[in-house]
Amino acid sequence: MIMQPPHDAADFAFSPTDALDIPVVIRDFSSLRRPSEALWRGATQPWPGVADMPSYGTYLATTTWRQVLLAAKGVGRDLTPWLSRTPWLAVNELISRTAPLQAYLQLKDVPAPAPAAGRRLFVNALYQYGSERSAHSAFGYHLGMTMAHWLCAGMAGLGEVPPLRGSG
Repeated sequence: MIMQPPHDAADFAFSPTDALDIPVVIRDFSSLRRPSEALWRGATQPWPGVADMPSYGTYLATTTWRQVLLAAKGVGRDLTPWLSRTPWLAVNELISRTAPLQAYLQLKDVPAPAPAAGRRLFVNALYQYGSERSAHSAFGYHLGMTMAHWLCAGMAGLGEVPPLRGSG
């Protein structure tokens, strides 16, 4: 049986210079629950600037696809020793850090106030219809770590976000 792409599947390719908006919610830890969709979808206040951590609130940070890929590249172990001893493994690890983002995401136009880009990331038809639950879980973790690194190291100037790992 051959599965046809769904009728609403968009054929999309990223360019490193693609501008996009990321809604960011800054809050205290009194509630560890995920922010409501209405809260982050309604973000309109621009991010105050790179290397600046604003006060609690909901912000719309404009960035580029290149910055997201650089954040993905920075998540995980330091590849410097791998590049010198096993360069092809290091290259493959870099590919594994960025390929899921390229494979499962797309940009869509959304209403946004100036000077926002008016485009946001969404999962695509490949993710929705062509991947299994375990791939969704792995991608969710990978995307979360990428965006945490993008925000903390790239936008707020706070440094790297180390992943929590179990011992053993």
